[in-house]
Amino acid sequence: MRLQPVLFALILLLGFTFSAHANLVANSGFESNDLTDWTLTPGANPLTVVDNLSPYDGLYAASFGAFESVDTLSQSLGTTASKTYELSFWLSNTDTLHANTFEVWWNGTLLQSWVNADPFAYSQFNYYVTATSTATTLEFKGFNDDGYYRLDDVNVPEPALAGLFSLGLVGLALFRKRQGAV
Repeated sequence: MRLQPVLFALILLLGFTFSAHANLVANSGFESNDLTDWTLTPGANPLTVVDNLSPYDGLYAASFGAFESVDTLSQSLGTTASKTYELSFWLSNTDTLHANTFEVWWNGTLLQSWVNADPFAYSQFNYYVTATSTATTLEFKGFNDDGYYRLDDVNVPEPALAGLFSLGLVGLALFRKRQGAV
């Protein structure tokens, strides 16, 4: 029996599993055109919405435009304690008067804060974070008196599947090397 087709099929299966279940964040690009899967905790003067005015990718993005009060978008992610995850997202700031704040929180720990930031185009931000339990809260908090912080493509891949996919690729490389030696 030839192992090459079986091994190839296994690698394809792992690849599909990886891509289908890779992101722990539901509605990560806000493509549902609403805040489905996110919890909005509004401040005193809320204005956090999903719109199609300026997404990074796709058709929609979340826009934080609350006035003098912080709106919070949060989501509880299924995680594994002691595992390290990579959090990434795209963010822009359209403010010109500098009355703005945006914060990123992982399970109650502040990862980054922008205060009275100058305008900037969409930029990708990446953090390596560790889960402490089976449920981890991801939060974005912000307000922007004169413009919007726009958030898009929030991604937290499952580390176990990435490892399985990498292991499959290593196995394929070793198999090909062995085939070449015969």
